Amino acid sequence: MTGIVIVNYKTAELTVDFVGRELSKLPSPWRLVIVDAAGDEESARRIQEGTGAIRITDPASPPERHAAVYLISSAENLGYARGNNLGAKFLADHFPEIDCFLFSNNDIEIIDADVVDRLRTVFARPDVGAAGPHVDGPFGRQGPGWKRKSIREETLLRLFYPLTWPLLRRIQNERNRPAPSGFCYSAVGCFFMASRKAFEACGGFDPATFLYGEEDILAERLLKCGYRYYYLGDRRVVHLVGGVTRHFLAPSKSDRLRLESQLYYYRTYRNASGMELALYHFANRLFTGVTEVTVHRLKLLLVRLRRGRGR
Repeated sequence: MTGIVIVNYKTAELTVDFVGRELSKLPSPWRLVIVDAAGDEESARRIQEGTGAIRITDPASPPERHAAVYLISSAENLGYARGNNLGAKFLADHFPEIDCFLFSNNDIEIIDADVVDRLRTVFARPDVGAAGPHVDGPFGRQGPGWKRKSIREETLLRLFYPLTWPLLRRIQNERNRPAPSGFCYSAVGCFFMASRKAFEACGGFDPATFLYGEEDILAERLLKCGYRYYYLGDRRVVHLVGGVTRHFLAPSKSDRLRLESQLYYYRTYRNASGMELALYHFANRLFTGVTEVTVHRLKLLLVRLRRGRGR
């Protein structure tokens, strides 16, 4: 059986809709746990009424009865890694029949109903620890990460942003090019599957992270245990993007969290030197500043164009 984990943060209605509209498409049996991060009683009530979830007050204790959906409320905003770890541990502790975990956002549209069944089949390969499908976003395909990121290359791309824009655009076009299935470095974290055996062997997600960068960090943890990611290019989901971040996370905070995660990844898992980290930090701040100025100027231009049409 597949165990599904969803971390909900102030989007109870979106979660209820996702469970009823999207997860109902899946033909094979599953068991779901919703981790309601920073959840209050009103959020818990909405989720329970909308999904029929059984509320769990003590994740360490066996549930009173088996059900399709469970709800764990946390007063603390656990973030992506700790929230998913909590949900996976609950499922693993109490349901031995679960052999795979599906980690999913609640802003996903499932295009191919057999996507979970097909993902499960790739774990027949002994060295596959995690797998993800083709994920479409607003600007084309999201991921997968085909190769390990180089901190020096990433620094140069950001440091010389105006000069490297053609290269960045070419990379973006390459990412959007249809690709066959095969091994990759990392999958997209909004919707992917991990075998229970591999996930437990590597210790799950790194609890030191809060948001962003979890895919690459999990890739490194899996590699140390002899497992790899696999990309399933012939099954597709759509990431509608921004169900949480767009409404509850300011762009400046989002940029800061992303940078912190990347610095942690390169420092902890890639043994980057202090000089490399300092240059990467500087290049990211510069890149963000140039991007913000460009967006601001485009907004001003748009306002002027609208005013001109109004006259």
